[in-house]
Amino acid sequence: MMKSATLIILSVGLTIATASDDDLMPYYNYGEYVGEMAAFANEVTAGLEAAGMQVLGSYSPAGDAGKMVIVVTHETLLQAAAKGQMSAGFAAAMRVAITLQGEQLVLTSQNPVYWANAYFQEDYPKVEQEIEAFTERLVAALAPVGNFAMLTYGSSQELSARDLHKYHYMFGMPYFEDWVELGSHGSHAEAIEAVERNLAASQIATKVFEVTIPGKEVTLYGIALGGNTGETKFVPIIDIADQKHTAFLPYELLVMGGDIVMLHGRYRIALSFPDLTMGTFSKIMATPGQIKDIMETLAK
Repeated sequence: MMKSATLIILSVGLTIATASDDDLMPYYNYGEYVGEMAAFANEVTAGLEAAGMQVLGSYSPAGDAGKMVIVVTHETLLQAAAKGQMSAGFAAAMRVAITLQGEQLVLTSQNPVYWANAYFQEDYPKVEQEIEAFTERLVAALAPVGNFAMLTYGSSQELSARDLHKYHYMFGMPYFEDWVELGSHGSHAEAIEAVERNLAASQIATKVFEVTIPGKEVTLYGIALGGNTGETKFVPIIDIADQKHTAFLPYELLVMGGDIVMLHGRYRIALSFPDLTMGTFSKIMATPGQIKDIMETLAK
């Protein structure tokens, strides 16, 4: 059974209070479960829905049956996105992941405070209350089976909120605002129609989720990247730490008015793996361009 939501809310309140300014990590680890993937995924999904979360979609990254990502949003998260610039739409959905490691299923998620600081940048204080409220709800919903731990992980660096507002991997590498323009159409409706048409015809890209920001012409898509240059190629190279970063997928594209954009791969991957070494990064030098190539097929 899922543990008491009260305990989890108290725990996450402490986590947010102690990690709101310094040493922010990209992910939460909630604990382990021994059992069957489908049954546990159903239990996690039911817990999310019971907490009022809207489940937007789910999939197995890189077609790996030992991985499951469940994407969620909530009205508080959408309200926050509506307060920001159009590009804050990248923060409109958060990912929960289940990863089979040995005989255990490990339950993790994105840390909304980390990702929201990166995506809202200097506007983050305007939405801090909404993000923290969403985080408390998310963690309460994910009170896991077995040993509750509530550990943050994913970076050995002491990344502060200010660091994330201007994050880039190193000198000469892109920032958040250096997103890639994939295509442009006459209106938001025309851009959405193009994405949907191209998704329906694609052999290498599949829609995992879609969510529109209330009151704005901003729609976020999560895309599973197939083919021999997609997830099956780059995930095994970069997700090599003991604690897996499964919750960094799916990759997204954002429709802002009539414009279709994606975060630059050298920013988005580095934000997901801030400890990635140059040696490992060099093994995926072609990946940002290959992701762009796939996403461009959806924007024409």
